[in-house]
Amino acid sequence: MNEETLFAEASAIESPKERSRFLDTACRENPELRQAVEKLLSLANEFLGVGAG
Repeated sequence: MNEETLFAEASAIESPKERSRFLDTACRENPELRQAVEKLLSLANEFLGVGAG
């Protein structure tokens, strides 16, 4: 699975706990990919103002 696909699938999961489990499984053998996707998710949340309040 590539970074773009993984990001799209992970961003569709609302629950942080479920998203983490998904990434655990999807990135089991590629921690660098997980880091990249988590960074993209964080940047997307900042951009969209998610969690700001």
